[in-house]
Amino acid sequence: MQMNGPDGKWPEIEFSQAQLVMNRHFFGEHTGLPIESLHKTFEFERTIPPAGLAVPESHFPLENHPEMTHWKFSHDYSARIMNDELLVSRSHLVSASVCSLTEFLRVIDALELPVCGHIYAATRRPYLPFETFWVDKNGSIPELFEMWLESTQEAPGTKRVYTHGTLGDGACKTCFTDYLLKAEPGDRDGHWHLNLTTYHNLGSCQDPNDPKWHCLTMSSEAAFRRSKLKRRYSNGVGENVFFQWHGITNIQAKSNHQGEDGSDIEDDGDVEDGRVNEDRIKYQTEWARHRARFVEPFAVEVSQTMIGRGGLNYRHMYAVEIAQSLASGNIA
Repeated sequence: MQMNGPDGKWPEIEFSQAQLVMNRHFFGEHTGLPIESLHKTFEFERTIPPAGLAVPESHFPLENHPEMTHWKFSHDYSARIMNDELLVSRSHLVSASVCSLTEFLRVIDALELPVCGHIYAATRRPYLPFETFWVDKNGSIPELFEMWLESTQEAPGTKRVYTHGTLGDGACKTCFTDYLLKAEPGDRDGHWHLNLTTYHNLGSCQDPNDPKWHCLTMSSEAAFRRSKLKRRYSNGVGENVFFQWHGITNIQAKSNHQGEDGSDIEDDGDVEDGRVNEDRIKYQTEWARHRARFVEPFAVEVSQTMIGRGGLNYRHMYAVEIAQSLASGNIA
């Protein structure tokens, strides 16, 4: 399971390691590795100066650098087995120094936090429906692109504070990966926090050609050429990795407890005090309200402004289409 990042040094999960974990599950404790071998947590701090300033030769000691240049990073990897399949969750937390939205996104882009091998947490323009003929491995998260659109309103050198953040979730169309994203200013001084949590279904890990493992390691382009782009969420059960991870086992058409899309949601007790689905629906509703109020009108405004200045670039050309696709949920 290849994971990219700065200098390509994000931790990887090799098939042999995943297989040994599942061997222990299927055949007993003497035949493989404990699932805890996939659990990892590491934290660190770095000094990152604003754009235009010299990068220090050494990060340490941090006390020698201005507090406004301090950034904190934490990464937590965990795993569990559900229905004889290995699930992995990765949580990335980035806490920024006092900075503008533009500076915050500059660092996030440089990190290229991986959702999976096909999507990065970056501000690149996401794919529109008609562009799926040119699918490659550089997909991105639409909500971060929307934040980039916002940052174009910042005057150079300002530290404009945004009272709202970004909330979003999605899924890769090539592999069995779901993600949740939350980015928000932590206080009125402009501290920013980004939390990206990903959920991956690696399958039974008994055969490297198993579709669930194989699609994790193939490129989106290869999957498209082979007509293997999966169509998830059509049947609900067993296809949503977020629900699998939290033990939500049944999604039906009718019930007294319905989700935002009208589907029925039941759980088997491992739903973190029953708050997981409620939180998901809550922030989906809040973000949908924010999109309706802000995203589409702003996209139109930005496009018209840039056209008027003669400075229309590749990203702005699609601003209106992006907003409309996001509003309809029809984004690739």
